[in-house]
Parts: sequence; C-alpha cells; structure tokens
Amino acid sequence: MKKSLAIVLIISFLITLCGCSLGSGNLGTLELEMNSTPKKLDPLLAASLSEKQIVSALFEGLIRLSEKGEILPASAEKYEISDDGMTYTFHLRDGLSWSDKKELCAEDFVFGMRRAVSPETGSLYSSQLIGITNAEEIINGEKSADTLGVTATDEKTLVITLKTPDKNLLRKLAGFAAMPCRKDFFDSCSGRYGMAGKFIISNAAYRITGWVDDYDQKKITLRQSSSYKGDFPATLAGVNIDFKETTERTDRLTKGKINAAQATPQLINSADSYGLSSLTYQQKCLGLIFNTENKYFKDADLTTALALAVDRESYKDHLPGSYNAAYTLVEKDAKAAALPYNAQNEATVPAFDVAAGSEHFSAYISKEKKVLPEFTIIFDDSSLKTALSYIVQSWQKQYGIYAVTKEVSSAELSSAVSSGSYEIALTSFTPSDNEVYSMLSIFSSSGRFGNMAPAEYDGLLQSAAAEQDDSSAQEKYLSAEKMLLSDGRIIPLAFTLDGFIYDSSVKRIEFYPDNAFINLTSTEVKYQK
Repeated sequence: MKKSLAIVLIISFLITLCGCSLGSGNLGTLELEMNSTPKKLDPLLAASLSEKQIVSALFEGLIRLSEKGEILPASAEKYEISDDGMTYTFHLRDGLSWSDKKELCAEDFVFGMRRAVSPETGSLYSSQLIGITNAEEIINGEKSADTLGVTATDEKTLVITLKTPDKNLLRKLAGFAAMPCRKDFFDSCSGRYGMAGKFIISNAAYRITGWVDDYDQKKITLRQSSSYKGDFPATLAGVNIDFKETTERTDRLTKGKINAAQATPQLINSADSYGLSSLTYQQKCLGLIFNTENKYFKDADLTTALALAVDRESYKDHLPGSYNAAYTLVEKDAKAAALPYNAQNEATVPAFDVAAGSEHFSAYISKEKKVLPEFTIIFDDSSLKTALSYIVQSWQKQYGIYAVTKEVSSAELSSAVSSGSYEIALTSFTPSDNEVYSMLSIFSSSGRFGNMAPAEYDGLLQSAAAEQDDSSAQEKYLSAEKMLLSDGRIIPLAFTLDGFIYDSSVKRIEFYPDNAFINLTSTEVKYQK
C-alpha cells in the first residue's frame, strides 16, 4: 500500500514538474502557421480567421455541433424546450470552471449574451441572438441590454425566452454570440479584454499560455486546460501558432518546422507537388467594388453599365484550378436557417447584356456630360490578372472606358479599401461563418462595405433574419442579394478555394462544422519525444 502511494506521489510530482496532464502525455503538438496576427481574442469581435481559430479553442458555449452538424450538449448537460417553443431551460454541468479555477455559472452566459446584443460592444455576431426577447430592440438601441430574455434562475440554470418560436435557436447557440463572459474579470480588464494573454480566461479544452507580438516574432501558444471537465477534451498537447507571410511556407512545411498552415489558393494548387495534403473550403468571393465617394461612381447608371459589360464566360476558362467564375455573391454551400441557400444555384449577378449596358451608359453621359478619365483597378491576387484584362477590354470596347490594373500587396489593398483611397478595387468578401446572413451583413450600413447598399437593404436583410418560415426566409435573402448587386457597385468575379495545407505528421484534421477554421478538439498529430 505504501509502495503504491509512493509511486502515485512520484508520478504526480513528475506531472507537475513537466507542467502537463496525464492526458497530454502521448499527444502531439500542432505547429500551425497563419497569416494575420490577432488583434483581440474576444469571441464577439473575432473577425480574422486567426482570431476565430483561436477563440474557437478557448471558449465553449451551451451547445456544440458534431462533425455532421448535429446538436450536442456542451457546457449545458441537458435542456428542455417548452411546449409552445418559446422557452428554453439549460442546466449546466457540475464542476464547470474557468481557466483561472473560478467557477463558471449561468450568470456568465447572461452577461456574455447581453454583451453580444449591446450596441456598445459592436459584436459581429449579434444577429445570432435576434430571436430572443428584446434582442432586436437592444441591438437597435431602443432598449437596455438588461431587458434581454436571458436569465439565470440559479447558479446552474439558464432560461432563454423568445419573441417567436425559433427551431434553429440551438444551432445559433453554438455560435460566438452565445459564449460566456465573466463580468468581474471583464471589468478588471478596463477595456482591454481579449487584447493580451493576461486579459483572457477560457472555459474550453485549451488555455492561452503565451502571446508574443514583437517586430521579429508573432506567436500564440495554447495548452490543455486542466480546468476543463466537459465532453470535448483537447486531442493535442498544445498548439503553437506563428503568424508569418506566406513566403517560403511550403519550405517550412517540407522541412518539418511546422506541420500545418493556412493556405492561399496558390499554395493549395501546389500542395501535391510538395507531398503535402490540403483541407479546403469554398467560402471566399472576390469581386470589384467601386468607390462611391468618387464623383464618377456615385451615379448608379455608370456602375450598372460596367457590371452589365462583365462577361464571365469570356474569362472562366482562364482561371486557375482553385477558382470558379462567380454568378452569385453568396457561395453555393452557404446556409440559411441551417438549410442550403439558393439550392437551385440561381444567378444573382446582372447577366452580361451589351444593349442594356449601353442604355445605362448613355443615360449617364446625358446627365453628367463628363469625359471619363483613365481609372485604376488595384488588386493583390495575381491569379485574377487575366480575368481583369478581359473585363478591362470589354469596358473599352463597349463604352470607350479605359482602366489600368495595378498589383499591390495585401496590406496595401486592405489599407486602401479601409481608408477609401482607391477608385476600383478587386477585393475579397469573407463572411464570419457559413451563414448567408453573415455574408450579406458585411454590406449592411454597419458592415465593412456599408456604403454600397441601397437604403432599403438593411430592412430587407433584418426581415429575412427574423423570418420563421424557412421558404420565406430563403426568398427574402435571395431578394436582398439581388438588390445588393442590381446597381453594379459590387461585381462578384470569382470564388476561390481557401483552407489549410499539412504534412504527414497530421493524423486527423477537419473543419469545425459550417466554419473555415480547424476543430482543435478533433485534430491529431503524431507524438514526438
């Protein structure tokens, strides 16, 4: 007996000395490389892929989705739905805690969701909660956040009331808007919540153990959280995430310096030749946007004429293998209310029509009587240079409009679009997730491209989001997409495959359902001593 106790004590000492748990002893560590350095690891504000990737590993909501998109209890052990579908009661698991060892309770979910709908937060995901009582009014600034229909009846019981039944609520509660947040910790951060390692506590399988953001090194490290007691434990001992330019990324992979990396379409195309594998998704749409503050592009007749002169049939066969010509803005695998959107793949872009385009161009000239200058199209993706040349030639042929293309860096393009210092830009439209609302909302008045939609667009989009009838919601979303593209200020050109590439040391890797980031509670890497 004494001998057994001594062995146990020795093992415990060695575990403590190594700073790991028994469960992590034979698990590998993922060396991951991504593009953009995170600015803030707040679930409600996670915008870049790297931010969403890390947040997904640090936070767990009431619900998770299985690999097949099925609803699974997470922080909530069980739940009940009232007969009228208006009230959801969640019972939290025993022993839940934050990474700082303090108890996680129902009130943390109340505070988290109140933050999600509060206009002061500016959450990217507030629409996920729009069906909850008073959520829409709070988002619009008409009511205070404490009127949200989410209450904690005791430390382990959470009650959510709805304004109308929503059969997709559970799926929405797996999203970032429903992540917990502990008020006392949030307040102690004094406005810096999620901006550095010491301003982050987690409740999921991983915890953040390092965040370096120096000129010559940008890195975040995640390790297993000993506080996590749920059903989705870490399948890795840890994750080391470096943030670097894509230059020489394949070289670092083939030499074993990293074993997985975020990939551009070019890297995906070349993965096989380097003996690497790829995990891809078609989510990013690339297209032209016109600076509507420019005196020429304020007139919808001109932008409509230019859109009608874009012939996708002329350039579709000249796109690289990981690109497809875009006849819609929202990609074909997007979901609306958990159902496939635009299942018939109906084109939403204005069709190539020289006669109609000439009418709009003539209307513009008769009003403005201006000689058009030579315009500049800035872009950062050389793979689309041929497609741009076909478009420029068509504009010149149909209307005598001249445009030149100028390749810039990704940082220069992003800066130009953000500051409005461009005429025409070829940029990407990347939604926060696979929901159609997420794509269309970036063009709403509060979105990144909020100055390009017609005045009535916001109302139609919100009506679609609140619609309980699936077919009606689909129709409204489709109408909103067509409305957005009708005046040519946004011209979708191509969809591209993005994703990750990885070497043979990665035994299992998959996306989190309906998202473009890796599920780090199922990824496996070969253990190396």
